[in-house]
Amino acid sequence: LNVDTQVHEDWLRELVEAIRVEGDVAVVAPKILFLNRFQDLEICSDQKVVLDLKVLRSSLCYDKFFVRAGVDNDGNVESDDSNNIIISIPVQEGPIEIRLWALTMDAGDVEFRTRAKVICRTSFAQQVSLALDFSIDGVGNAGFIVNNAGSIADSDGMPRDRGFGDYDQGQYDKKCYLPYFCGCAALIRRAAIIDREIFVPEFFAYYEDSELSRWITSSGFKILYAPRSIVFHRHSATSSEGSPTWRYLVERSQSVFTFTGVVEVLMEKLAEVRVRYKDSVNPELMSILTDYDQRLIQRLNAGEQLFKRRRAIGIYNSFWNTRGGGESHALSIASDLQQWGPIELISESDFDIEFLSEYFAIDLGRCRKLVLPNIRNKWTERFFVFINSTFCSVLPSRAPHSWYLVSFPHRHASQKMLKSYFFLFNSQYTEKWARRFWGSDIRGHVMYPVRMLRASHEKKGRVSKHEKKKIILSVGRFNPFGHSKNQLEIAKAYRSLVTEMAEANQWKLVLAGSLDYDQSDHVAYFHSVKRCLEGLSAEMLPNMERDDLDQLFSDAIIYVHATGIGCHREREPEKFEHFGITPVEAMQFGCIPVVFDTGGPADLVRCLDIGYCFSSEESLQSTLKSLTHRDFSVLVRESKIVQERGSQFVDAESCKPLPIDAFIKNFRK
Repeated sequence: LNVDTQVHEDWLRELVEAIRVEGDVAVVAPKILFLNRFQDLEICSDQKVVLDLKVLRSSLCYDKFFVRAGVDNDGNVESDDSNNIIISIPVQEGPIEIRLWALTMDAGDVEFRTRAKVICRTSFAQQVSLALDFSIDGVGNAGFIVNNAGSIADSDGMPRDRGFGDYDQGQYDKKCYLPYFCGCAALIRRAAIIDREIFVPEFFAYYEDSELSRWITSSGFKILYAPRSIVFHRHSATSSEGSPTWRYLVERSQSVFTFTGVVEVLMEKLAEVRVRYKDSVNPELMSILTDYDQRLIQRLNAGEQLFKRRRAIGIYNSFWNTRGGGESHALSIASDLQQWGPIELISESDFDIEFLSEYFAIDLGRCRKLVLPNIRNKWTERFFVFINSTFCSVLPSRAPHSWYLVSFPHRHASQKMLKSYFFLFNSQYTEKWARRFWGSDIRGHVMYPVRMLRASHEKKGRVSKHEKKKIILSVGRFNPFGHSKNQLEIAKAYRSLVTEMAEANQWKLVLAGSLDYDQSDHVAYFHSVKRCLEGLSAEMLPNMERDDLDQLFSDAIIYVHATGIGCHREREPEKFEHFGITPVEAMQFGCIPVVFDTGGPADLVRCLDIGYCFSSEESLQSTLKSLTHRDFSVLVRESKIVQERGSQFVDAESCKPLPIDAFIKNFRK
C-alpha cells in the first residue's frame, strides 16, 4: 500500500476474501480512485479562448485535473472548434482561480457551468480573471474518477491503467482476471514470490509492478481485480506528473521493462535517456540512478536475471494440525534448517505455527506459514530445497533438491514422483516396504525421526533421581481404526493377567493419549476400553498436558505398544507401527519396552538388545506376567540399561547431519 493513499474501511477484508477462495490467484488488486471528488467545469464562449493552467493549478488544493474538451496551447488549454473547454477539477472548500484570454481583439461573453448548473456568466474584452466557488455546495454533485481498475496492455503491448480518468459509475465493478496490477495497492500471495524479491530495486519508480505482474502470470498464477475493495490515491505525489523528472523516471523504467535479453541494447537505451534529461533532472538523483543502471548491467552481464533470486527452503505437510509423529519429525528438521534462513511451512489449510512450536517444544522462530489451496508440482521449482512430509502424498517435485519424509509408502506412486525425490525413511521397516512397493532402485536411506528427542540429558537426570513405580504405561491416540494403538487389547490382556495372578493387583495400568471428542466412534472406543478396566487398578487419561505426561513416563517402569495386533503382516503392512516415536521416548525415561513383534519398535528393540516382543494378546499377557513376577529391583536395573541405550541411540541419530546440509553449505559458499 502506497504511502500517498487513503483506504475504504473494508478494503483489506475484500482482498483477503477474494484471494482466499481463488487458489490460483497470486495477486488481488483493488479499484483505485483519485483522492478527491471531481466535477466538470465547462467554459463556453462565443470566441476562441485560452485557459491559463498555471493560475488554475496554483489555486488547487489537490493538483489533479483532466481536460475533456480543448487543445493544448503551450502548456495551457485552448477551446475547441465549438469554443468550449471542459475540464474535470477536484472540488475543494476554497475558491479556484480562473484566468482566460481571447485569441482575438473582440469583446465577448463567457459562461462557466457544471453538469448541474450555471455558476457564472461574464463579459470580457481581452482577458478575464475571477475566483469560482468550487465546493460541493457551489458546483453540485461531484464524483470520483478512476485511477486504476486493474491494468491492461495497450496496442504496443505496454501496460496501462484500465479506466484511467473515467468517472466511476459502476462500469468497472465486475471481478475479472487481468494481466497486470497497479503497485499502488495490492494483496500478494507470498507463495507466488518466495524465490524472488518482490520488486526489482533498479526500477526505482514506475513499472516495477508491471515486471512483477508479467513474471507472476508467466509462472502460472493469476491476477484478480476485486472492485469491492476501494483505495483512494493521490497519484504522482513523489514526482509531479509531466515534469522532466517524472518523464525521466518513466522512460528509464520503460527501458528496463522492455529488456529482451540483449544487455548492449539496454545499455544504449539507458544512456540515451540519461543524455536526454541530464540538464533537467536533479544531479544527485541522476547520479543515484546512474549507479543503479551500472549495477543492473553488471548483474545481467554476469548471467543473472532481471530480479534477484532467493534460495527458498520449504517443508510441505497437509496435516500440520493433526500434530502427529510425522509432523513432529518434519518440524524438528525445520528447526535445524533455520540456520540457513527462513523456512516456509506449507499446507493447503491454515495452521498455527506458535501453537505447534509450544506443543512440540520445538524452536520455530524463523519458520513462516505458507498456505496455498492448490499445490502443484510446477510451483515446487521455486524452492532450492523442497521437503515433502505429507503422508501418502503423490506430488512430484521440480526443486533442484527434493526430499520426501516417508512415514510409510503408499501404493500409488508414479514414476515421475519416485524419480523426483531422495527418500528419507523413518525406519528400516518403512524402507523395506518402500523398496518392495516402489522398487529397489529408488534413492534414499533411513533417517530416524528422533531429532525432537535429542534434548534428553534433562530426562536422564530426572530418571536417575526419580523412583520408579509399579506402573504399566501405554500412550497413543484413542482410535479404533487404521493405525490403532489397540488399547482395548492391552486392557483385555491386563484383565486376564490380574485374574490369573493375584499379586498383579499391586500394579497399575495407565492408558494415556489424545481423544477427539468430536469423533463419536473415538469416544465410543474410549468408553469400551474404560468398561473393560472397571474394577481394576487402572486409569485412563485423555488429552494430558505435556508436563503431566512426562511425569507418567518417569513413574512407569513398563511401556506397552500394541499397534499391529490382529493385522496381516503381508496384506496390511501399513497397520503396523512404522517407527514409534513414543516408545523411543519411553525408553529415554527408562521404561522397559514391550512391543508387538512386527514394525519399527520391534526392529529397534532387537537392534538395541533391550525390552521384549509379543505376537498376540496371549503372548502379551504372558510377557507382562513374567515381568510383574520378577523382583522389582531387577526391573529397576533393567530400566537403567534401557534408559542408557535408548538415550545413546537418540543422541547419536539426532546429531547426524541432514543430507541437505552439504548442498546448502556449497550453495552458501
